[in-house]
Amino acid sequence: MRPLVAVIIPTFSQTIEQRICLGLSEAFQHTEIEVLFAPVGYISAPEAWQESDLQCHKDIVDLKPSLVVFYTGGLTYLTNIETILRILDVYKGIPSIHMGQKIDQQPAVLIDNYQGMRDLIHAVLLKKPQPKIAFLSGPFSNTESQLRQQALFDECNTHGVDPTSIDILEGDFTSLHAKHTFSEYWKAQTEKPNIIVCANDLMAKGVLDAFRLLGINCPDDCWVTGFDDFEYAQYMTPGLSTVLYPAHELGLKAGRLAIEMLEGKRPQDILLKTRPKLRGSTGHVSSNQKHMRERLVDLWQFIQERDLTSRKFSIVQQIHATDRVEDILPNIQSDLDAIAIDEMFIFKRPSHNANDFVVFEKHPDLTFGEKDLSKHYWVFCPLVTQHLNYGYTLTRCNKHAVELVEFFSPQISEIQHRHFMQSKNDQLRTQNELSERMASLGRLVAGVAHEVNTPVGSGKLAASSLLDDIRQISSKLHNNTMTRSEFDRFLIEMEEHASLIFNSLDRAAELISNFKLVSVDQSVEETRQLALGEYITLIIGSLKHEFKHTKITITTDLDASIETITFPGIVAQLLTNVLLNAKQHGFAMGQDEGTIHVSLKKAPEGFKLSITDNGKGVNEDALENMFEPFYTTARAQGGSGLGMYIVYNIANQKLNWDIHIKNQPKKGFAIAFTPKKDSFA
Repeated sequence: MRPLVAVIIPTFSQTIEQRICLGLSEAFQHTEIEVLFAPVGYISAPEAWQESDLQCHKDIVDLKPSLVVFYTGGLTYLTNIETILRILDVYKGIPSIHMGQKIDQQPAVLIDNYQGMRDLIHAVLLKKPQPKIAFLSGPFSNTESQLRQQALFDECNTHGVDPTSIDILEGDFTSLHAKHTFSEYWKAQTEKPNIIVCANDLMAKGVLDAFRLLGINCPDDCWVTGFDDFEYAQYMTPGLSTVLYPAHELGLKAGRLAIEMLEGKRPQDILLKTRPKLRGSTGHVSSNQKHMRERLVDLWQFIQERDLTSRKFSIVQQIHATDRVEDILPNIQSDLDAIAIDEMFIFKRPSHNANDFVVFEKHPDLTFGEKDLSKHYWVFCPLVTQHLNYGYTLTRCNKHAVELVEFFSPQISEIQHRHFMQSKNDQLRTQNELSERMASLGRLVAGVAHEVNTPVGSGKLAASSLLDDIRQISSKLHNNTMTRSEFDRFLIEMEEHASLIFNSLDRAAELISNFKLVSVDQSVEETRQLALGEYITLIIGSLKHEFKHTKITITTDLDASIETITFPGIVAQLLTNVLLNAKQHGFAMGQDEGTIHVSLKKAPEGFKLSITDNGKGVNEDALENMFEPFYTTARAQGGSGLGMYIVYNIANQKLNWDIHIKNQPKKGFAIAFTPKKDSFA
């Protein structure tokens, strides 16, 4: 099997990584080695780092690389050694090489961040006899930035410049942050610096961008230096004095070390030298500068287009990761600024008042015609998706960014459309649920009227007959015409009437009690921790009298370890209704012989409570209408049709349990309950 070398880099979008990978490819091109380049992103700062960040590295390990090459210097610029060690632990047991930073005893190809910077500062100080220096560092925890800063301090000491007089500004190695940081610093200084030393070229570019905004002339007013010698450094105006970072050589040497390790050798660390590149930003004019002028515009435009493309991908990614339109502009603000989009407004339907738009600026200026149109345009883009208009964007931007603004607007409208469709679906679902509840309520009201009317009517008729009998017997008593036999017959009829009235009222009271259970009053009882298996055993025990004179056997298989937080009384009502329903309908009021099995087992949802019988089962009509109020197949035996309706309501509304049914006509019936995902404790 051909050996596989995994190369772990933060990104392909930066020139330094591109040059490193090119060097690695050249080292392996005439070998049997397979190379896997993995741009895994920059390692997050310690406070933002999460264990989930390890997943991509675990996936790389699953590919079984023979050796791993890390561009550690680039990966770790935001983080500390502890974080990188946690990541490297994933690759434990796999040989590795590190570029740009030494980790423990593992082989490394290192860059001399110290001497190259010191040589640069030496050349600058020779030409600037009275320097006032500001140093724009990388993150203070970054090792490379620390070495470059130390080189600056040591060379200043050599030239008699007090290092404590140097102003230190913390940057993050990016041009946008450097632009803002330096602008604020410059405005606040009474004694302006005349040399700005930057820890890398990106920040030097940001400083030169700030120069143009602040009206500072380089090199006449102030000098700027960088570090890395990125591809645009020599083509800037003026050209940037910097230190050559040998990225291509770094990759080439790391590749050769990898080959040696795969051959079983133990390679030594390599330290690559850096050297200064002096250009116009420090008053040094190269001999071939005039010959570069013709290429300058084209190359600079190419670089700008590449940066814009990179920003476009970044913005689109952030837009699609945003759930609310209100969050889009704050999330992409830095990218908008970087591509010369000065102001952007999103107007949403239905009206265009101040509450309907999200602004990029704190105080929007919508006064058209007062901007310099030679540099900026106002751009209107409708937010339209599938012929639905969700508003529009208004943007003031550099003319080179117009195409990007047009590109972003459909992305924004897609988010609006997604929210609209979600809102519409939610509304339709709510309307359907409301319609179902109203229909159910209508059936319930009709059922209440019908069911209660029967015993009340019977009681009313009995009471009316009783009153007639009382009037007749009272008249005969008054006239002294009542016989003994008439009085005895009156007593018998009065007892019958009273019994009928009592039974009617008792039936009405029972129905009303059931109706109260249907409503599932939330104030009936508080929840508590419940050993469910033990509690089910108690419920079944309390129902022994209901099954005492039947041929039905109740068996159980209950997991005693299952506990949940629930309403005990409601659980008792649910199980009682199911068991009595099985007795009445599955076994003909207990006259048939059979078994009801109650099971409680652990399940992915938490637990599963099952009640299974081997009775006669349920026909299709009964199965379809089982949970409808007042539907019953045993009305002649006194069934109200509320038993399973109550079960359905308290399971869904009170206990938050799902119901599962399995039916085999003439062979049995099973009903099971599982907690919904958000209810199991």
